[in-house]
Amino acid sequence: MSIYFFSSCFIIALPQVSSVTSAMNLSVGFDAEKIKHPNTGLNTFCYQLALALQHECDTMDDTSFKVYLPPIVKNYFKGAIKEHIYRFYDRRLLMLPGRIWHQPFQAGRFFPRGVHATLLTIHDLNYLYEKGGKYREREERIVQKRINRSDRIVAISEYTKNDILKYLDTHGKPIDVIYNGCSFYNGPITPPNDIPEKPF
Repeated sequence: MSIYFFSSCFIIALPQVSSVTSAMNLSVGFDAEKIKHPNTGLNTFCYQLALALQHECDTMDDTSFKVYLPPIVKNYFKGAIKEHIYRFYDRRLLMLPGRIWHQPFQAGRFFPRGVHATLLTIHDLNYLYEKGGKYREREERIVQKRINRSDRIVAISEYTKNDILKYLDTHGKPIDVIYNGCSFYNGPITPPNDIPEKPF
């Protein structure tokens, strides 16, 4: 079962990203670089969303899907999804003509050339509230560059969307709010074997 409602919304929104027509084969590329960080939110987000998007693409005619991964996590999907392993020069020279590119993180490093359209997901602008000065200026430049190279933006909450509109220039590009989902667990609930004696 797909754990991210985002998956169907992303596929539905693809024709709206740009002038995709039924006459062309739809090819979707997904940057899964953040999967290299185990036991993190972005690892889970990328892994589950990639599986859900592959499932959605399987239901659509003339649609292909491929994830792009760093070498450290080669064969991460064990054949369930086609993989491209990033090469050291892909950050600047990767060419994907005609492909729809999904960058699922606001500070992602890979924006291929020649793509038909790019969808950018922005999770938060935490730098606004963590530090000021040069750190904030640097982070803001990074996210702004990603927005400049994208055709459509997804925010995971209304709060994030409002921050984007207030502090960044979207150039009038459409912004959708699509919340993260969750899996339903129906199995037994058992307490852990080791419970700390003190609060933590």
